[in-house]
Amino acid sequence: MGCSIMLAVLFLVAAADTPGIVQTDIIQPPKLRNAAKVLSYEDYPDAALREGAAGVVSVALRVSSEGNATSCAITETSGYEVLDKTTCQLMLRRARFDPARDAHGAPVSGDFHAATSWGVGATFPTTNVKLDLNVNQLPASYRGPVKATVLFGETGRVIACDVSDSSGDASADQAVCAYATRQLALAAPRAVGDLVPAVAVRYVIASLHLQQPPRHD
Repeated sequence: MGCSIMLAVLFLVAAADTPGIVQTDIIQPPKLRNAAKVLSYEDYPDAALREGAAGVVSVALRVSSEGNATSCAITETSGYEVLDKTTCQLMLRRARFDPARDAHGAPVSGDFHAATSWGVGATFPTTNVKLDLNVNQLPASYRGPVKATVLFGETGRVIACDVSDSSGDASADQAVCAYATRQLALAAPRAVGDLVPAVAVRYVIASLHLQQPPRHD
């Protein structure tokens, strides 16, 4: 039986989502250096495979000024404890970071959010949201889809949108995030722990298409 696991990562500092942590001086969030080596299909827990457990796990990692992950909180549970725990354990053990930087370029501690999809075959969930948006005119500098990482809060509404891959046009990028904020919603995520804010991570891929004028036959 084949299986596939996707690790999706978010380079975004979300201080407002972490009680008691002030990060207003951070201008560059932590960056994961080894995304391809953090999780693989070989990490799928045997018990989860036998049970048919599948789902999305979103986590918040605290990254020290030395680039070490020091804590992991489940901000969106998969509904299966074994998948939640495995995600945090492996992220803490394997993830390697460049630390966040403040306005002076000095390394500081910061938060890192990531989403991981676990599943086999038809049960494999996705963290991607694909959008096809019609526009009256394509910007001259538009060169391809906008890729953005979106955070959904405890109500399932968008609380943050970060463009990770520009379309080539800043106004188009901003318009996609504005659209996502207005139109997208998820079922309210559930965190693990009373003091952990619920945050789900998803990845928007938005393509702009020139709207064709109506035909008059």
